[in-house]
Amino acid sequence: MVKAYLGYRRYRSFGTIASGEVPVRILSRPRPTEDGQNHQDPLGFSRAVWVASSAGDALQLWNMRDGRKHQHMENEATRKAGRVTVLEPDSKTQALAAGHQDGSVRVWDPWIGQLRLSFSGHRSPVSSLAWSSSSAILISGSSDGDLTVWDTIGERGQFRIHGAHTNAITVVLILESATGSRLISGSKDGVLKVFDLVSQHCIQTIVGHRGEIWSADFSPDRRLLVTGSADSLLRFWEIRQHNLNEKDNSEDHRGDSPLLIALGAYPRRNSGRTVTVRFGLSGQTTLLAAHGADKVIELFSIRTAADAERHRRRRKSRRKEKQTSPLDFDEGVDAQDDVDKVLGKDYIKPGKSFQLSFKIRSIDFVPDSTISHSNRAHILIQMTSNCVETFRVPFMQTTCEGANTEVDQILSLDSEGHRGEIRSLAFSSLNDSRLISVSTSRTLKVWEVASGNCLRTIATGGYGISCLCLPMRSENREFGVVATKEGTLAVFDLESGSEIARDEAHGGPVWSVSEGVGEFEFLSGGGDRMVHFWKVSLSKKKLEKLRSLEAPDEVLGVRATSDGRLVVTALLDATVRAYHGDSLKPFLSFYGHKLPVMSLDISSDGAMLITGSADKSIKIWDLDYGNCRKSLRAHEESVMSLCFQPRTHYFFSGSRDGVVKYWDGDRFECISELDSCGGGVWHVKTSRDGEILACASQNRSVHIWIRSDEQIFLEEERDRRLDEMFERSLVEEETRDATIQPVLLGTNEIIPEVSIASKATLDTTKGAESLIEALRLSEEDRGGRLLGDEGEPNPLLLGLDGLSYVIRSLRRIRPEDLEQALLLLPLNFVFILLRYCKDHLEGESNGTLDVEQVYRVVMFLMRMNHNQIVSGVDRALVDQLRSALRTHLSTARERIGFNVEALRLWAEDLAHHEARPFADRTFEGVVDRRKKRGVDPTARNAQCSRHKLLIAQTEKRTRAARPTREAATIGALVVSAVSWTKSPAFLANLLFGALHCGQRQASPKASNLVALLRS
Repeated sequence: MVKAYLGYRRYRSFGTIASGEVPVRILSRPRPTEDGQNHQDPLGFSRAVWVASSAGDALQLWNMRDGRKHQHMENEATRKAGRVTVLEPDSKTQALAAGHQDGSVRVWDPWIGQLRLSFSGHRSPVSSLAWSSSSAILISGSSDGDLTVWDTIGERGQFRIHGAHTNAITVVLILESATGSRLISGSKDGVLKVFDLVSQHCIQTIVGHRGEIWSADFSPDRRLLVTGSADSLLRFWEIRQHNLNEKDNSEDHRGDSPLLIALGAYPRRNSGRTVTVRFGLSGQTTLLAAHGADKVIELFSIRTAADAERHRRRRKSRRKEKQTSPLDFDEGVDAQDDVDKVLGKDYIKPGKSFQLSFKIRSIDFVPDSTISHSNRAHILIQMTSNCVETFRVPFMQTTCEGANTEVDQILSLDSEGHRGEIRSLAFSSLNDSRLISVSTSRTLKVWEVASGNCLRTIATGGYGISCLCLPMRSENREFGVVATKEGTLAVFDLESGSEIARDEAHGGPVWSVSEGVGEFEFLSGGGDRMVHFWKVSLSKKKLEKLRSLEAPDEVLGVRATSDGRLVVTALLDATVRAYHGDSLKPFLSFYGHKLPVMSLDISSDGAMLITGSADKSIKIWDLDYGNCRKSLRAHEESVMSLCFQPRTHYFFSGSRDGVVKYWDGDRFECISELDSCGGGVWHVKTSRDGEILACASQNRSVHIWIRSDEQIFLEEERDRRLDEMFERSLVEEETRDATIQPVLLGTNEIIPEVSIASKATLDTTKGAESLIEALRLSEEDRGGRLLGDEGEPNPLLLGLDGLSYVIRSLRRIRPEDLEQALLLLPLNFVFILLRYCKDHLEGESNGTLDVEQVYRVVMFLMRMNHNQIVSGVDRALVDQLRSALRTHLSTARERIGFNVEALRLWAEDLAHHEARPFADRTFEGVVDRRKKRGVDPTARNAQCSRHKLLIAQTEKRTRAARPTREAATIGALVVSAVSWTKSPAFLANLLFGALHCGQRQASPKASNLVALLRS
């Protein structure tokens, strides 16, 4: 009989406020309050300042005002995608884009925590993101130097610029104009490039930086660009607006009129690389903030163009007076000597420089702050210590007597996480709903497992290494024991947070503490080669040493059996020794590990011992006779923690490779591999009943898994691992092919290539296989019908005809995987699919598939297989496809233009007749308030007549409406319109227009809503 196991599923993770690898971002528009307005508080902020941060593979939305987490966004797909590498919010739609380690890009709605879009196209981690002003385009750059342009409306990739840079892309910015868009990218290769997104080629290359480009930003008026690189210089570039709007893109014209003009460099006061540069506004003043890899932030104010010109004239006059050249801040930059030209140093005015207590990861200006003084700014600062703080900073040097020039910290996010790595965990002995953790930041925190909230923070006074919970069941109290690197043991009351006892227990670090047999008893093992047995005396408020044991080497771990029969120690000399619990005489010695034993654990029945070592192996021992049952090559890095599941021989292992594995100790099999923790694992621990598993990782987070009812079979787990290996092999094969890049003749410069923006994955392979199978079955059914065989229908077609089954298979492929799946089709199936597309367009049921998707399929197949199709297909088929597509696209264009114009007219009418046009309210609340105050039937009928008149006017005006990319109809938009309008009559007539003006695809749900609203 096949054995089944109960698996564990990820429940939540907490403890990380902001990952130190990813900069936090401020959402540009705060969420309105219940009355629809953004009130100001005494600190100068709106009611809420929203900050998005990453925590491993998850995203978080924080309210800086009250320090609470509003949303935690993760799912199974994000856990497989790996940690988040970059964040970018959209200022228009408030969507949040996140790039992941596996090269995927996901777009979230941060207010409701819902995933909107998912793209997969990069072969390496995503390193930069940028939104267009219309929110229709998202651009991503990766660590392998590729740029990808994504269509967020069509939910697909437009194209990829392969080989845009030779190293990781750190900067992506978009400049938009009436004639097209320009993309500015910077990389660790030290090159700044400008791409034309229309012609899809590079139009300018700048090589003036002396190392990696780490950051860049536009000024608010889009006239200046500032870049920060491996040195301490801030380089200024002028954006030529007339070149941005220029239609002539010929090679000669581009060479004569570059888009970016160098304005020289300005040195920061601190040396070292410039990590972040950021522009901001405070009232009418433009500010620039910059920082390096240290603890210092420099704040500058930016002069206007007129003030910069006056500064240039003063500089020129001073030069004439002194007859000397101005100070050259950057050797080799010729523009610094030009006094007839406005330079970057003419724009910049030095301001405030201040130092913090921790290293800085990123900075950003709070956009919705109200500055009560003209020389104060609000800056959000993310530190590398898992903390986000907001400071009020003076940005102008003032000599006024009594003026406040101090830097004030006014908001902080630090209570929900440790500032150092979490080294140990322990579940409450009274209630598994609580968990304690100790960290290297000298703190102990008490967590609520269900919500992930921090209930209490206690200062331990030492570098925490291990912890333990001791219950006092008679009074329903609990105490926490903390072992520190300084050799002390401290006992705290977890309810009050007070210290009960403290003892200088060991002459070296206390590496491990473990429960004893009696009440309030525990064991400790340290670097002084001693194992001590302790008892907590509450009456005397001190630790009483019961007895001691001296080991041959440093004790890295200590455990005792549940009955106290044996005491087992793990030593630095790679051996494990067992002693009798009563006499402390040696019992057994366990040899076999090649490196120090980092962890050990004993099963509940005292029959099995497991040990994990720095040699990456796990050994399973018989505790009665000392023989090694099995040696397992378990992880890719050192095994740091082991933990048995209570009352079983199943156990968990955690390693520095960031993976937690679930094992069967009797069958020596790996049951499953749990999701990656995003960093090295320091400790794993299970609850008393084994229902909950907790893991502490190096990224300062705690991950929680709970036991599920889903059964796990070893064969299925092996198949799943094989699928993952197959998908990795696909990516590796594409990566190998991508390394062969064309170069310019006689140089080493790589020529960027434009290709499709997708990559081969297991999903695309399965989609292609399902489509091929559908085409094969449909052709067999079609052939039988042509031969007059009217037998039993093929059950594999699910009761559908061949055309409908092919269309069904095509619809099941995700939009972002469609192009890659079509690439895998053999040529004979390409011809068959084109014929089915033609039959579908000419059929009566063409509403089952979006015309846009048919257009994508046909055009992509024609583009990829042009020569074969032209030479191998009847010309009549191509002509029929062209005619059918043109007819359907023209119809869709008229419908979309009509609907968009109708919505625009209704919005104008609503704004004209309502007191406040678009309040963020629910429809139910509006109806309840109108019921309370009453509605005039005459006014309501007049409003309905007005909207009907608008419908008639719209029908006349929009037959020649310009097409738009918004492929939504009134029938689809009416349900979402409930959330932003406050007029029931408007909703009723919106649906009436959808049904009256030719939009016949309105859902039954919408029709029922029409009847409900009109009643």
